[in-house]
Amino acid sequence: MPFTPESFRARHNQSLSDAQARKAAGMANAMMNRGVDEGVAIATANKHATAPIHRHPKSGRFVPAKTALRFANTGGKLARPTQ
Repeated sequence: MPFTPESFRARHNQSLSDAQARKAAGMANAMMNRGVDEGVAIATANKHATAPIHRHPKSGRFVPAKTALRFANTGGKLARPTQ
């Protein structure tokens, strides 16, 4: 079922902002078009739509918060994530 931002927010996560709902609906629709199960697509879209993002200190592009933090804490060199 294709989602609109309004339907996604109403049925799956009422706390999303307009921009987050657009992002989540688009992501869920794209995943389902590629054959991903609807439940997995909804959960993944919710997770990524609400994930904090920051501008990368050097490039200015938006990146996940963990990447920006790793870069800032290593003196400008992108460190490999520790496992």
